[in-house]
Amino acid sequence: MIHGAVLNISFWLWFFFLNLLFFIPLYLLYFKETDFFPRKGFQKLTTKRKIGYPFFRTNYDLFRVNGDFALGSLLVYLFPNKFTIALLITIFLIGLIYQIYHYSIAKIYVVKPVLYNDLTIIKSGIDIFYYPNKILFSLGMFLLLGTLVGLGYLVFHYTSVIQGLTLSLADKGLAFLFVLFGLYTSYRYKRENYAPLAFPSPLFRFWDNLSQSLVARKFLTALKDQSFDQFNLYDNLKLEQRPNIIILAIESYGSVVFNKEDTKGFYQNVLKKSQKKLDENGWHISSNLSTSPIVGGGSWMSYSSVEYGLK
Repeated sequence: MIHGAVLNISFWLWFFFLNLLFFIPLYLLYFKETDFFPRKGFQKLTTKRKIGYPFFRTNYDLFRVNGDFALGSLLVYLFPNKFTIALLITIFLIGLIYQIYHYSIAKIYVVKPVLYNDLTIIKSGIDIFYYPNKILFSLGMFLLLGTLVGLGYLVFHYTSVIQGLTLSLADKGLAFLFVLFGLYTSYRYKRENYAPLAFPSPLFRFWDNLSQSLVARKFLTALKDQSFDQFNLYDNLKLEQRPNIIILAIESYGSVVFNKEDTKGFYQNVLKKSQKKLDENGWHISSNLSTSPIVGGGSWMSYSSVEYGLK
């Protein structure tokens, strides 16, 4: 008989072990920001930051709980049936996959992930890894699939453990508190960065991502229907001879090397030498700095805006 105030250690060991798997991608990708313990200097934070500290922390510590997983675990215990078991396994696998996707895009491209836009990046990444190493890529995908199946079976075993335990009032109360924290976090910080959330809801962010994807799809569909002829002022210009024009886009470095005295001189000398070689062979060169309409990935927007004369 478990008293109401006593926690069931077996349940919480299983719960926090599986819960930890959700955040391993976060710890690996944000390794430099991960210290596994609450940040020092708490007293120096503003009152607002102190109040929000239990829910929103940019130091990626171990004290984080997946609200969806807590809800699914509670449902399996209160309503043990095939549906709740399948629901928990689905919550776990989809949540884990989404965590990996979201953290990766946010870390690499420093943008809010939108699946409709990111599918092109994902497809390009698959092509890069697949064609040069088809066998190795296939083995990797087989290993990934096997890992997901293994994790699914592990969660299934976890549901059996849950059904065989007697949870105290304290156990159910703590699990319910995690669910409430997850709901509060999803509502309160729905427009904030995802990674710092201490009680994230991958399913809520996945749904929000799908909503943003529909907006992006609608915008791009409308953009395709627009005519860009108004920006092409030279379409009807007749030339006696069409020149070969090559546009080279060099990302990020132009303004940096010109603004730093220790690199500006060297860079200008390289340009002069290149100019001389091209002139000797009948080519002409012109360079300029553009105002990029985007940062942190999505380079196609920069190139297409130049080609259409928008920037």
